[in-house]
Amino acid sequence: METLIILSYIALCVIVFRVLKLPKNKWTITTATVIGAFLVGWIFLYMAMYQPVARVAGVYSVTTPITSEVSGEVTDVFVQGNVALKKGTPLYQIDPTPFQASVDRGKAEVTATKAAIDELLLSKQNIRESIKKTQAQLVFNEKELRRFIELAKSDFASQTKVDKFTDSIAELKAVQAQNHIQLNVADSKIAQQLAAKKVHLAELDKAQFDLNKTLVVAPTDGYVTQVALRPGMKSRVVPFQGNLTFVHDESKTIVAAFKQNPARYIKPGYEAEVTFKTIPGHAYRAKVVDVLDIFKQGAVTPSGNLNDPLQRVGGRVLVKVELVQPELLNGQPIPAGTDAHVAVYSPKWEMFSIVRKVILRMQSWQNWVFEG
Repeated sequence: METLIILSYIALCVIVFRVLKLPKNKWTITTATVIGAFLVGWIFLYMAMYQPVARVAGVYSVTTPITSEVSGEVTDVFVQGNVALKKGTPLYQIDPTPFQASVDRGKAEVTATKAAIDELLLSKQNIRESIKKTQAQLVFNEKELRRFIELAKSDFASQTKVDKFTDSIAELKAVQAQNHIQLNVADSKIAQQLAAKKVHLAELDKAQFDLNKTLVVAPTDGYVTQVALRPGMKSRVVPFQGNLTFVHDESKTIVAAFKQNPARYIKPGYEAEVTFKTIPGHAYRAKVVDVLDIFKQGAVTPSGNLNDPLQRVGGRVLVKVELVQPELLNGQPIPAGTDAHVAVYSPKWEMFSIVRKVILRMQSWQNWVFEG
């Protein structure tokens, strides 16, 4: 940038002295030099502060590492690289055999538990019937005992009959007590089986979940790039180390890294312009969307090591910009990772924005020249 301004001023001086025939002497040359130094320095200082440019900028897309939630051998890979996919489209299949076995075992355990509960319920019903029958016999024998006691008082019944019904009542009460014990035992066993059923159902749900996760699908609309996964490979559950890289179908983000000095003149809503290395000679209108309030050098993470201020490296202010007319890039080669230059125009000293725009476009034209 500095070179372009100096060369432009030198070209202006050549025109003045050669074309306009301005006399060349120590006064005119000294004046031109002083004016040039002052003018160029003034432009550099004010333009760098009020109309800053970021030469470290790029286009970014959010990607998701596709990892399986279960470990196993990959049996099929259904996806092809850089082909548009819809949400839920199968990507690859993990061998479901061991997971299907877990589901079958879980279903068998649930079925066995249900059968045990049904058997206990039937046993409980039989015990209740026995209690009801025993209670009826007990009531009958107590009634007969009272009748024979009255008859024995008048010598119309023997003491043997009274003793017989007394013994029968005692036996029936013992049987009834045993029935109630068996009923309580049955209730306890049923409660245990119901609890076991809940456990088996939970295990079955987990096994079914794992089985469903053997088929890995697209999380959203998008595409997979650089498909290196092959059948026979082992898929493991390792966070953030995916088997595939999934690119979401959403607008790309332009992020620029500005020096810290002009940070106070970069605010959301300010006008900006963007040039891309893949599109030489073109500048696109944009606006500042967000200015990040932190960057890497300002983040502190828990550690047993103390920060060394002597090793501190100055960071850059990250600024997110958005194109005013993104449709102008339709059909243009703007892959994620494309290098860009971003200039922000603050409302102060707007006159220098013209110079910045000219320089930005001149630098963009330089992208036509590269080593093949």
